[in-house]
Amino acid sequence: MLNGSDLNIIARTDIEPRDVFTVSRLDLSSRLIDIDKLMQVIGALSKYTTSSNNNEPLDIPLLLQAGNFSINELKTGAIKADDTTGKISLRNNNLFIQGLKTHTFDGEIDGDIIVNIPKMQISAKNQGSGLNVEKALKDLANVTNALTGTASFSSDLVISGSTVEEIMKNLKGG
Repeated sequence: MLNGSDLNIIARTDIEPRDVFTVSRLDLSSRLIDIDKLMQVIGALSKYTTSSNNNEPLDIPLLLQAGNFSINELKTGAIKADDTTGKISLRNNNLFIQGLKTHTFDGEIDGDIIVNIPKMQISAKNQGSGLNVEKALKDLANVTNALTGTASFSSDLVISGSTVEEIMKNLKGG
């Protein structure tokens, strides 16, 4: 358990000392990941993501060649996603999530995400279909009785920042 989230990890690696620690295979599964609680842990660790001069991002000496993940329930605030799966890799400080599939608001979302860890930047190309608009508005904005129906979307976004204000200021895409 990591602050309320269970993580089951199986990894294959070579333990020979190297400049870059290489994991050839990683499989992650979880019954529940609570993003809000997990972000508290990441926030506490974030002070270690910059070098001693605090201007130059730290290079993460880790290479994850291939992996898969399967999460039964993923939640943040009132938003829940079920049966979330995909492929993961990590190189040059970037976490790649490919073939993401998840179910939320009675619909499905899929796509690809790249997370630049030191820069705290997310690039996401996603599509969604069959999303219950009424549920989405209630869970995302606490708006009730405004709209009903289903929605589909396609997005190509770049998000960066460590606070909501920074994220909204730096949001780019369509």
